[in-house]
Amino acid sequence: MIGVNECHLKGPYGGVLLTAVSIDPNNLYPLACVVVYGETREAWQWFLELLKDDLHIVRDDTYTFI
Repeated sequence: MIGVNECHLKGPYGGVLLTAVSIDPNNLYPLACVVVYGETREAWQWFLELLKDDLHIVRDDTYTFI
């Protein structure tokens, strides 16, 4: 399973932190993170496409995203 989440950053620069982690019964493993201008459909699509390329995912139906 791969968990994705966002966190709105407060401070002088702002933005949104998008993260992806892998989950097994014992641990969380960080896979990717990025700071984007805002939480938009385009930002999520860009992030997930890069994640798919980095993990060499060919078939989308073999993974579970939460």
